[in-house]
Amino acid sequence: MKKRNLFLAFFSLWLGLQALATTAIQAVGTEPNLNAQSAIAVDAASGQILYQKNPMALLEVGNLTKLLSLLIIYDALDQEKIHLDDRVTLSDEAYALSQNYEISNVPLRQDLDYSVAELLEAVEIGSANGALLALAEYTAGSKAAFQDLMQAKVQSILADSDKINEVDRAEWLALVPELTNLTGLVEQEEGVASKQQNKLNAIILAAVSYQLVSRHPELLDNTKIDAKLFRQGTDDQFEMHNSNQMLAGQAYEYDQVDGLMSAATAHDGYGTVQTMSRDNFRVIVLTLGNSESSQSYHDSKKLLDYVYGTYQLKRIISTGDSVTQINQLLAHDGDPEQVQAYYGENLDLAIPIVDTTPRIDYLFEPDKTLVSAIDNGWNIQAPQVGGQTIGQVQASIKQHAMQFLPTSKTNRVSVKLSHDIKEAGFLAKFWRGLGRFFSGLAEGIRQFFTRLFN
Repeated sequence: MKKRNLFLAFFSLWLGLQALATTAIQAVGTEPNLNAQSAIAVDAASGQILYQKNPMALLEVGNLTKLLSLLIIYDALDQEKIHLDDRVTLSDEAYALSQNYEISNVPLRQDLDYSVAELLEAVEIGSANGALLALAEYTAGSKAAFQDLMQAKVQSILADSDKINEVDRAEWLALVPELTNLTGLVEQEEGVASKQQNKLNAIILAAVSYQLVSRHPELLDNTKIDAKLFRQGTDDQFEMHNSNQMLAGQAYEYDQVDGLMSAATAHDGYGTVQTMSRDNFRVIVLTLGNSESSQSYHDSKKLLDYVYGTYQLKRIISTGDSVTQINQLLAHDGDPEQVQAYYGENLDLAIPIVDTTPRIDYLFEPDKTLVSAIDNGWNIQAPQVGGQTIGQVQASIKQHAMQFLPTSKTNRVSVKLSHDIKEAGFLAKFWRGLGRFFSGLAEGIRQFFTRLFN
């Protein structure tokens, strides 16, 4: 009797633990209930979309427009069209805008010049509109030319339609985003907010934010600062305050958030773009169209809780690893004939936490100008130089649908030759060709008799 009771006790305990485990797994995978009209969460390493709600809707983005403007300025820095230590003087329009204290600003002077680095700091911490206009005019030559660059950047994102799932692709291709100004300030018509405001959707704005964070992470050194003196130690020092309420010490503080920006719009309410890194897993979350500022921050917290409670970042491929997951690589006319290759970059993917041993599919996408398909492998043209990229490998998690932002890295890494391939001599080519001929002949005979007797 005692043994029976002991067995029942252990059995009940086992059932209870199983129920708790099931509940925990369900809780981990439960998507948040958001107030925002539109929202998205992405992995900042690959651009993998981890959550989305109504991501195609065009909504007013207001101050978040500055993220697009900053991306264009940082691109110009990368291209060395401008430099951080360049000195910028203010146009009449930029000066007048900087003197408007009813909007986010750092007061600037026309009798002084400012470094590009100083003006970037004013935009990234204080969301300064006058400083941004001065930077835009310096970068492109005029406000109109800069807005043309903004339009071109958005169009380049729209053009990368292959990453949009087939269900939404027609809607994506028909999108007509609206950009009326470079700062995101509310346009007025006779003292009333115009209906013509800057409008983007969550995917476009997330793609902009992804490019900023992944290619220009140095901006986070400023966006994480909640307050700082502009031109400290001079007669013009001015205290800048960051409007992002999720930074350390702010009302909606969330540990390790270090950017990016918040906004209030004329008709579509409040929005915010937040980013943070935990255990080397950087995430970007975006919400648009909340009726209250507090809701936009609460929704961002829910998204961050969801992502970090549901996913972990896992290294799938490491730079320099030998490529062993695809069929053999040969150079029929090369020396050596057997070819070795390696991966050119790291690949990290967000994996569901509950999937402790994910199974990965590897798909080789060859450069067709260099590589052709053969039976059970690939043939590489000779000669080639070691380090030459011969294609990409796409790594996917089995039984897990993956979607990525336009213009993002995605789940692909380059495949490079490990060594030089010289052109083989005449005799080597002859004997290899003869061997392939008889091998093909024997395979054809085998298949003929197999079909004949089956």
